[in-house]
Amino acid sequence: MALLGGKEQFQKWMDSSPTFNTGSLITSAHALKQVVERFANHAFIPVENRLAGLLIEKMGEEQNIKIKQSDLAIELGTAREIASRHLSRWQNGA
Repeated sequence: MALLGGKEQFQKWMDSSPTFNTGSLITSAHALKQVVERFANHAFIPVENRLAGLLIEKMGEEQNIKIKQSDLAIELGTAREIASRHLSRWQNGA
């Protein structure tokens, strides 16, 4: 969260405005939840499963997806070579 006016100004807003205080806490909690979910996905869901889910999500109604392997890898938080290995395995029917 960017602080315009510095730490002191932020603290004044937190102390004087219940709306600002609540909004800040909700925003922070939402961001923390996203970080925890992303960490849990990376820690406990295999890359192959995350890759399949991402492809299904991007596919929607279409059967063809135009995306670089490097972009898939970035979204998955893995190396391009890992994503490529799984895609090749699927393509070869393994």
